[in-house]
Amino acid sequence: MGLGWVANQQCRRWTTSRKWGTTFLCLMCFIFLFTPTVPRSPKYHQFVDMRNLLGVPNTLNVITNFPFLVVGVLGLVLALEGGVFNISSQGEVWTWALFYAGIATMAFGSAYYHLKPDDNRVFWDTLPMMVAFSSLFSSLVVERFGQRIGLCCMFVLIVAAFLCVVYERIYNDIRFCMMFQLTMPLAIPIIAVMYHSKYTHSRYWFLSTGIYLLAKFEGVTDKKLYHANNYLISGHSLEHLCLALIPILLSVMLIYRELKFQRWPDKRFLTSIGLSLSLFIAQVKIVTALLIEALRIFVAIGDSGFILAKFMARAGFTCCCFHGGMRLSQDFEGSQPPLCPYRPYYSQSISFANNDQFTPPIANAQSHQSAGTSTSRGRKRKTPIIDVIDAQMDKLDINFN
Repeated sequence: MGLGWVANQQCRRWTTSRKWGTTFLCLMCFIFLFTPTVPRSPKYHQFVDMRNLLGVPNTLNVITNFPFLVVGVLGLVLALEGGVFNISSQGEVWTWALFYAGIATMAFGSAYYHLKPDDNRVFWDTLPMMVAFSSLFSSLVVERFGQRIGLCCMFVLIVAAFLCVVYERIYNDIRFCMMFQLTMPLAIPIIAVMYHSKYTHSRYWFLSTGIYLLAKFEGVTDKKLYHANNYLISGHSLEHLCLALIPILLSVMLIYRELKFQRWPDKRFLTSIGLSLSLFIAQVKIVTALLIEALRIFVAIGDSGFILAKFMARAGFTCCCFHGGMRLSQDFEGSQPPLCPYRPYYSQSISFANNDQFTPPIANAQSHQSAGTSTSRGRKRKTPIIDVIDAQMDKLDINFN
């Protein structure tokens, strides 16, 4: 029942992901067919802060890309090393490594573009950013839906990002790039709310989305922010710094998060797992049935087993007394052995060194047997040897019950 429920949930998630993918493709087709072309404006490359410091054009817009390089390289090393980040599957390793690689590449692409902003160089500014978005979204999909779906999503999104950038470069149409850059960050909090995570610290996804929206706001208000802070730093430079905070926050999340539960394997593995579990459950049932039957047999013969154990214990005690008596006869050679609690009693006489004869008092046991009555402690009628042993136990006042 539990395995069927898990398989049902996995199938539901796979069906839901296909529905989301189909909806996204339909939306892309709708935009392509029923919306007008949106060319890139020439004013897009005209940033308000164009100061030349130390011989570097657009100095602040260029050097504010350096944090991307530092965070991207460190994150890439930590993701591949696997000792610091709490990553539980190989799919997450690939998605997070590609995300940090995209962040590090953004430093070179954006710096190259801002040295001389034009339509030819904007390709290298947009492509790394869209690859980073695709990898980040795919890492969330791996975390919430599974490794197989997440890796397929990463491959599809990276191909789609490349095609969107190429389409923009050839046809001067930014519709798909705009939709890609807005849809991915907004889909992250929606998925984080609708589907449970197997890790803690999920709030960092929402913080990252908020910082991204703040960065976009700073980019739109480039000129106003530049005048508001007395021409110290422009809104576009602040946008770079805000975007660099996103991989830092996500790195903190990867370091401090903990695994709440291990997600079940993908759908293709459920059949083999179900077969193994069915065989295991069948074996457990067989062993349990055998144990229950053995317990019933033990309860059924419990009285007989107790009597047999009692007889063996008393026979062992008699054997100990025999060996003890023989030792005493050797130690007191030439004289009558003293009376002691461990003095042996047998059905035949025992000759000591002085040729004295000692005959055990069997009359008490024979009287019990002939009368057919129980002993003084209420035991049932036994065989003659048991009666003899019981008589001696009564005399020695030893109780084995």
